[in-house]
Amino acid sequence: MVKTLNAMKRAIKPGVRFQILFHNRPECIGQIREVTHVQSNAFYSNVPEDPNHYINKAGDGKGYCLWYRTAKHWEFHDGVCTLFSNQTQHTEEYRIISLWLLVEEVS
Repeated sequence: MVKTLNAMKRAIKPGVRFQILFHNRPECIGQIREVTHVQSNAFYSNVPEDPNHYINKAGDGKGYCLWYRTAKHWEFHDGVCTLFSNQTQHTEEYRIISLWLLVEEVS
């Protein structure tokens, strides 16, 4: 279960899938995404079940990019990773995305 940003970064690798539990774009909620490319400051993901999905065409074919920001932007509860746009106010109005990594075990 992911408990820190460092643990999440270690778990994020090409091929790892995650489910979006909340997104500030309602059409993304419930999507299963697959990590396609990882950088030190961000990762890209696409919609693996729909090769023609518009998200898959973004980022020169890598999909959408999610920047890690800093650990202060994140909360981790029961395996759910939530990114906020504010470092100190972790409220609904600042929530960007909540996701659940679909991996066997994260240390």
